[in-house]
Amino acid sequence: MRAFAIRHGSPQLPILHFMVPMWRLLPPSMHYSLPARIFIPSTRSTCCATKNKSSERERAGIRRPMPMNPANLRRKVMNRQVRSKRSRGTQILVNQTVSLAAFGHWQEGPKSLRFNLAIMSVFLLFMCLPAPLSLAQTANTGAVAGTITDSSGAVVVGADLALTNSATGQIRHVISGNNGDYLAPQLPPGSYKVEASKAGFKVASFPKITVNVTETQRLNVRLVPGSVSENVTVTANAELLQTESSALGHVLSGEEIRSLPLATRNYTQILGLSSGVSAEVFNAGEIGRGGVDDNFVVNGSTSSDNNFQMNGVEINDLEGSGHFSGGVAIPNPDAIQEFKVQTSQYDASYGRDAGSNVDVVTKSGTNSVHGSVWEFLRNEDLNANDFFRVQTKQPRPVLRQNQFGFTFGGPLKRDKLLLFTSYQGTRQKNGVDTNCSSNVVLPPITNDRSPAALAAAVGIPVSTIVPQAVAIFNLKLPNGQFLVPTPQTLKTDPTTGALEGFSSFSSPCTFNEDQFVSNLDFLQSQKSKIDARFFFANSQQAITLPESHFLGNTLPGSPQNQPNQFRNLSLTHTYVFNPRWVNQAEFGFHRTDVHISQTVPLSFSEVGITAAPFINNVPDISIQGGFNIGGNGQGTNTEQNTFVFQDGLSWVHGRHSLKFGGGITRVQDNSSIIFAGFLGFLNYPLFMAGQLPLSEDIAGNLGKHFRIWDSDLYAQDDYKITSRLTLNLGFRYERLGDFSDAGGQTSTVDPSKVNPNPPATGTLAGFVVASNFPGAVPAGVVRSNNDLAIKGNGQNTLNPRLGFAWRFPGTERLVLRGGYGIFHQRLDGQPYLQQLTNQPFALLQVAIPNLTGSLGNPFLGDPGSFPKFIPYKSTLDPTMLQSLFNLDQNIRPPVFQRYSLNLQIQIGKDLVMEVGYAGARGQHLIRLRSLNQALFASPSNPINGATTNMVENIQQRAPFQGFTTTNFTFVESEGSSWYNSLETSLSKRFSNGLQFLVSYTFARDLSDIITGTTGANGGNVLGDQNSFGTTYGPDDFIREQRLVLSGVYEFPSPRKRTSFLGELIGGWRVAGVNIIQSGHRRTVTDFNATNVFGTNGDLAQLVSGCHVNLSSDLTKRLDRSFNTSCFTTSPAIGDGTGFGSSPVGIVRGPGQVNTDLSLIKVFPVRWPNEAANVEFRTDFFNAFNHPQFADPDIEFTSPTLGQITSTIVAPRVVQFALKVNF
Repeated sequence: MRAFAIRHGSPQLPILHFMVPMWRLLPPSMHYSLPARIFIPSTRSTCCATKNKSSERERAGIRRPMPMNPANLRRKVMNRQVRSKRSRGTQILVNQTVSLAAFGHWQEGPKSLRFNLAIMSVFLLFMCLPAPLSLAQTANTGAVAGTITDSSGAVVVGADLALTNSATGQIRHVISGNNGDYLAPQLPPGSYKVEASKAGFKVASFPKITVNVTETQRLNVRLVPGSVSENVTVTANAELLQTESSALGHVLSGEEIRSLPLATRNYTQILGLSSGVSAEVFNAGEIGRGGVDDNFVVNGSTSSDNNFQMNGVEINDLEGSGHFSGGVAIPNPDAIQEFKVQTSQYDASYGRDAGSNVDVVTKSGTNSVHGSVWEFLRNEDLNANDFFRVQTKQPRPVLRQNQFGFTFGGPLKRDKLLLFTSYQGTRQKNGVDTNCSSNVVLPPITNDRSPAALAAAVGIPVSTIVPQAVAIFNLKLPNGQFLVPTPQTLKTDPTTGALEGFSSFSSPCTFNEDQFVSNLDFLQSQKSKIDARFFFANSQQAITLPESHFLGNTLPGSPQNQPNQFRNLSLTHTYVFNPRWVNQAEFGFHRTDVHISQTVPLSFSEVGITAAPFINNVPDISIQGGFNIGGNGQGTNTEQNTFVFQDGLSWVHGRHSLKFGGGITRVQDNSSIIFAGFLGFLNYPLFMAGQLPLSEDIAGNLGKHFRIWDSDLYAQDDYKITSRLTLNLGFRYERLGDFSDAGGQTSTVDPSKVNPNPPATGTLAGFVVASNFPGAVPAGVVRSNNDLAIKGNGQNTLNPRLGFAWRFPGTERLVLRGGYGIFHQRLDGQPYLQQLTNQPFALLQVAIPNLTGSLGNPFLGDPGSFPKFIPYKSTLDPTMLQSLFNLDQNIRPPVFQRYSLNLQIQIGKDLVMEVGYAGARGQHLIRLRSLNQALFASPSNPINGATTNMVENIQQRAPFQGFTTTNFTFVESEGSSWYNSLETSLSKRFSNGLQFLVSYTFARDLSDIITGTTGANGGNVLGDQNSFGTTYGPDDFIREQRLVLSGVYEFPSPRKRTSFLGELIGGWRVAGVNIIQSGHRRTVTDFNATNVFGTNGDLAQLVSGCHVNLSSDLTKRLDRSFNTSCFTTSPAIGDGTGFGSSPVGIVRGPGQVNTDLSLIKVFPVRWPNEAANVEFRTDFFNAFNHPQFADPDIEFTSPTLGQITSTIVAPRVVQFALKVNF
């Protein structure tokens, strides 16, 4: 027996020993077939030494093992190539080279270092062992499986099945087992010619079998007695039913992607075709590529829970900040081979995220030259006008776009070296997007901007108007127009009867992008294949009207510049040891680089506002229900680097398709924020009077250098119990690393250590910093034992998976599938980014209300230089308020239990109907709440001497006297959700010119947090911060009913297309997507409630017996989309109020009906090859010009409560395209 040791430091102090007689675990068929070796230290270098005697293997002529320096295993390249020198030790046979150098320094503290080495050790061991390692397919491959029988139905053992890739010519051989079953795993997606043969039988040939990514195609073969020199051609396709797996989802081929209308040529826009997906209608007027981060959710998870992979390498936005952190890389559709979205019950090889898995595979080179050239054109003269611009008699906004590019593929050396490359350029000028156009509610002002005229417009005495507000209303843009425009139209508020103004304007944005795809395939032999995939994209985006993060619609003059860069590289080595053993190793790198700068149209001196020494620009000024100046007042610099190494080995053993594998991921996330501050006003009268209810500013160092280590091990067994029943058994271990800061700039507060009654001189008790905090820590501050400043106990996760697929007896057309699995969700950067503003490195000061500030002097005190610890005291200093985001010391990754049961029914040879149930139970969801809500006092239960509950004694009744009741925020993982859905689909494989997919989902998702109300990608608690029943209700990101119809139809062509008339009539194709879906469930809030508990954010009070939702024509009630009179002020307590009673999700937002159509004409040209053609197409987005309205204002105290003032999808947009294919 030999010891497999990985050592760290002294050779006498091994980290981990694996006492395994490894070669004995190998089956006889593997003893001589593996081409390379890992060399394991001899027993002389371990504490468990035994004499190195000759063995039966040595006597059989197998070389004795060679030693390996443990230091080389520790940090350097682990070379597994055959060496010529002989020595002592044990050798294990594998075929890859692994480098850890690319992952950077192995450190997050000594314990994490040892843990990483241990995980890597286990990973290497699993790579070496011939245990079940790899499923039939991976994130960028598929598989073919089936049973081989003779004409009598008896199984044929030992038949040879040859699968030839039609594009590359590479051949894969597999052998049928004792039960006649075969499996060809880890096949690149594409078209294959399949031939089955055995002595005594004719060769059965299938000319075209399509392999889809992540799927196992079932192809049963019946051999006819005869000579192997005879060939029988079979025209049958692979089975449509998924008889091998319980995973839910749909594959979309490259042809479908290129045929269906894509609003911004972004493939993610058709992810919503599948059942179980809730997605927004994509906006053809959206700037740039269009977003993906917040557009679709799957089976009860949020948009940040989706996992995107390109060619097997994750391309996720780890910060989850949408456009602020770059989103995900989007290759052009002509470069995509195919992609699949898996919505539930995916196997154990998938992890990291609990939502959907989106696997994109870009094209490969082929033995034949092929390619395309295209130009897509848009112009506003072809489009319809926006609904609200028509009301204000404004012209159509600018929308001009040119997208042009090419693809080229072919052999550099036939059957050996194949190349594919693609380029796409985009040039866009856009005045349609909501970041480039705005609808603003204004006071009924005129061009007379004198104090008297302004006072009359807003209905307040002229003596109360402050000069700063007058100056802002009189500011002009460089073009001579007022910054705050004169209303284009006036209308009467239906609720208050007041006169108000309305303006709709457009300020065109620009977007320019250049992207490249370059793929190289090296067919080293029929057993060995190396793939290199590279994606490059640079874009420059200039936003003219960036949406405010807070209140109001943005006025012109606050442009935002955003350059983006994406880089993605994957290197994959696939090796076929023999027909039953296939290994795939992959290294990947992904980089996102985003820089956003924000400018403002005014200076402090222009309007008379006192500047703060730590704020360089005038802050974001917003009026609730009115205008916004300064956009979102925020710039960012984000650089994310992700390094991935993963390996898997497939083993087909009897009725088992087995897989073990694992990987390591290293993430570097360097981020900084430039924050200009925020001033919020409740309405125009308060703004004109300079009364400031809310101010926010940040001072200090707002940069972080986050580092993450993730690692995983998984095992999967697809066990075919009978010819009709397959079990999918899997188990996944994941270490989902927390975000640590390389510079030690991580800090939080542990509430259990905070002094609830601090001394007058102040204390720092409860503050926690990371172990690598630079310098000494003052008294009271705790230095953590790791680089996280939290305990980090939740990083290790266990994820079992169980599924089945059962074909009904007596028929091949019914399959029942079901499964259960546990899926953990890696936390993105948002909860950790909230700590950017924690002391001692920065200070976020939020004043609600701002007791000392005004429009003329809005900021609190200057905290001075950083780093600085500011003690909290028994008496609050109103000029130095701390706002803390505190991570729970025991925060852990959210987890979903997913379960499903569905029935697949094949109708005819090309039609499949699916009816099923999918459910999910979410636990440990991210939730934000205040820990310092004022307690309820009474004579029998005095709180710090207070026996009454008044607004004036809120701070006296706070549990933590050193902090305000609104600014002591706690980020925890204690939220829950429950999801149930009916999911149906009807799909038709392409035949007779028709292919379609019809999907319907009826879903109900309930949660005890309100999502979409926080920057931490979690949810808030409204009302009582210590009771979560009031916020239990429907989630606001789900569209409960959703019907999607998509398809492509090719019109029949005349038999002879050689004549002019024949060419004119033939070659027509129409494609389309139709979406009908219900509205969001919205909650009416009261963020300005003066309750006696001191919390910021409450539910509005519901009038008993009042019917909220209205049913009349929505276009006729945009000023009152729901019954606003159903809401009132919360019941009085003392001189304030209690909590509101309005249920969560009581308001239904507007539904959506949208149709996108494409009309395509193909002209064959047959040069330079027979497949060459010219394609002309016209795309109609929102073809019938239905206005898709945004949700109404749902803030109770807003002057625009219940009003809908914008659309979220552009009116009809027409696009022309010309493409040459060869």
